[in-house]
Amino acid sequence: MTRTTSFALVLLLMCAYFGYNRYYVYPQQLETQAKSMLIQMANREEWMDVFEMMNRVEAHKGHLELAAHVKSSDGKRAYSEGFITYTDRDGMVCKEVVFNFKINSLKNYSISDLRDCSFGEYY
Repeated sequence: MTRTTSFALVLLLMCAYFGYNRYYVYPQQLETQAKSMLIQMANREEWMDVFEMMNRVEAHKGHLELAAHVKSSDGKRAYSEGFITYTDRDGMVCKEVVFNFKINSLKNYSISDLRDCSFGEYY
């Protein structure tokens, strides 16, 4: 292999690595943070007792469903839509949320829209 070919190959591998990080790994990390933020919101906004909920889910006495889709990010904040649904014998809690949060923070979030999907009402 010539020097030019080696250099081009190294450059191509570096571009592939950074592209993979930017377009695959980073969005997955943001989705994971958004799901964590949904659980944090449920606790702070007192939609449910999160610790009791997690204990019931682990004991197979309740069912938790989380979904979060990051729509955009400006590098400091991520803008997301998501829902959290928890069902057990006592009832159901379902919230659809449009929110943004500071990346790498568990307490810095802002709710733009909230819908209680268990009753079909908007707040």
